[in-house]
Amino acid sequence: MNAVVERAEKSQVTLKVEVEAERLAKATDRAYQRLVQRVAIPGFRKGKAPRKILERAVGTDTLYREALDFVMPSAYEEAVKETGIAPYARPEFEVLELEPEKPLVFKATVPVQPTVKLGDYKSIKLDPPDLAVTDEEVDQAIENLRQSHAQLVPIEDRPAKLGDQVTVDVITSLDGRQLTQEPRETVIELDADTPYPSWANAVAGLSVGDEKEIEDQISPDYRDPNLAGKIANYAVKVKAIKERQLPEVDDDFAREVGEYDDLAALKADLRKRLEAQKRTRAREQYESDLVDKVIEVSEIEYPLVMVDQEVDQMLREADNNFRRQGFSLDMFLRGSRKSMEELRQEWEPRAVHRVQSALVLNELIKAEELKLPEGKLQAELDRMVEDTPADRRAEVRRLVGTDRVRDSVEQELLLRQALDFLDRQAGGEQFIESEEGES
Repeated sequence: MNAVVERAEKSQVTLKVEVEAERLAKATDRAYQRLVQRVAIPGFRKGKAPRKILERAVGTDTLYREALDFVMPSAYEEAVKETGIAPYARPEFEVLELEPEKPLVFKATVPVQPTVKLGDYKSIKLDPPDLAVTDEEVDQAIENLRQSHAQLVPIEDRPAKLGDQVTVDVITSLDGRQLTQEPRETVIELDADTPYPSWANAVAGLSVGDEKEIEDQISPDYRDPNLAGKIANYAVKVKAIKERQLPEVDDDFAREVGEYDDLAALKADLRKRLEAQKRTRAREQYESDLVDKVIEVSEIEYPLVMVDQEVDQMLREADNNFRRQGFSLDMFLRGSRKSMEELRQEWEPRAVHRVQSALVLNELIKAEELKLPEGKLQAELDRMVEDTPADRRAEVRRLVGTDRVRDSVEQELLLRQALDFLDRQAGGEQFIESEEGES
């Protein structure tokens, strides 16, 4: 056997392999033994037809194509060992020459392991953002609490205005045809920024008992393409108006919204929560920017199949998240009027970024010889069990004992160490999480 390897772009190589005619002949003998058991030949019991009779029945080409199963995979494995390439995924085969009494020649296009040459990541500097929470942000959080604790009070002595909740009877017409014979009671929200439905603010100025005809365009993205973008008519009659009455911001309000002694305690807790939220968002953005800078200064080559696999993983994650919310990825696709292929294309840039990020971080782990402190992995596994509801702890305890889960958790902890390393090098010490990263 002879194998020649040629490098191609995108972390691929091509193997041109020539297999001796004698070896191909032996493979055709095995192919005959398999085919003769499957093919019914008139005048012969199954498995008893001579080879020449079988070849006339199915064709010599069919016999030799069947023989490829017995020779090409093993020849490929031998070629991989002989040339020393490191395959990442299954190859694509192409038969170049396949004739009786001649050598078999085939080509294998092989995705190989990615390669990463890190740039000067140690010199990357990045100013961390300001994490201070302003008084205005605390005041906005208080206002949000006021809105969520507002009481809806019926109003009869004035027309509806922005901010009100209004109950109406609606008859919808499209292209001059009523969609329902009877009016449908609907609660609408009048809001300057986000009215619900989109035509709700047209009710402003109407009093209880007033009627109005309203025209509005149905969203071009509406799930039913037969309705999307059309002009609908809504015959509206106001039945009730409710005004949001906001509570006063005082000590009583603080005690109402939580276990706080006074308003000062509520504000202090809100500030603390806002600081934690701001720190989390800032850390994620800061470390994402850092990794992007490492990618920019590094040389990365990887097979395209890695991106396909990452999209597959993203789709599985999305489906799991949707199912926890009571629906599925298929329902999302139908609602968004997208095909699976369109969604894959839309998510591909994110998948590329995830692949590149993982590659440079894993290379950094190797370059800096990052290791977990003794007991760190087990402590994290124990924490995962303890954080699980009591009725599921036995199952989680079993899972964390498997190599697959232990390896996955260990990898996540090492990636956290790599990010801590970059934080420290770049000037973002405030974002370091692991204890070893703080030393």
